[in-house]
Amino acid sequence: MIAVSQTLFAVSQDGEGLRTAALELMEDALDAPQREANEKFADYSADPEQMRAAAAPQRTLSPGYYMWLGYVAEAIAEPLEAGIAFRDADLGADEIMTLGILSEARAKFRRLHPPCSGCGKLLRNEWDKSCNDCQRAAAAHGRAGRGS
Repeated sequence: MIAVSQTLFAVSQDGEGLRTAALELMEDALDAPQREANEKFADYSADPEQMRAAAAPQRTLSPGYYMWLGYVAEAIAEPLEAGIAFRDADLGADEIMTLGILSEARAKFRRLHPPCSGCGKLLRNEWDKSCNDCQRAAAAHGRAGRGS
């Protein structure tokens, strides 16, 4: 018999882990359309399992972090954003801390992925000004304008 030592801890109190997990969830959401497209093509690739594994969300922490963030986002943050008020006594310190972490992560994500100046689509890099589609449209318009 092999004894396995496990340390149990409350993910709701690990601020640094929650910050990492929150940003990973937002990056996952940004990558979701491309990931879904890759999964559709997996059956036609030489190594479908490898392609599916590469398309999977890249999460670095225990599932408990993402579950806790999902709970706070759905049960507390979304109702707050909809105008539902909570009393201080209704929320625990860990929930309040997590709300702050979600807010910080959203602000960081917005800095890392600003909207396209043409269409508003989130950009891959903070230094980009417009998406590929808007750049192509501007280039096509420029070519069409010179020919007139």
